[in-house]
Amino acid sequence: MKSKPIRTSVRKKTRAVRHPVSFPISVGFSKGIVKDISTTGIYFEIDQSQSVGSDIDFVLDLDTPGGPIQIQCHGTVIRIEEISGRIGIGATINETIFKN
Repeated sequence: MKSKPIRTSVRKKTRAVRHPVSFPISVGFSKGIVKDISTTGIYFEIDQSQSVGSDIDFVLDLDTPGGPIQIQCHGTVIRIEEISGRIGIGATINETIFKN
């Protein structure tokens, strides 16, 4: 009897494409700089410490050809790094509200 080959596949977890950027972010009263962003997440540097797993609310301030826009976001902190006296934070973006 001839056996059939066993086929296996590993489904890779695809991540959204990250876009390197540099624009202001506010977390409460702290100000920082966004370093990269995707459709599902964000990475920024700020002076305020956070905890992995905690909810986070932040505001992105964007200058656009149509004028300034604020985007209020809600997410979850998934990564924290210490970088030259600043805190690098990776977070999901779970909800967005555009404000003019």
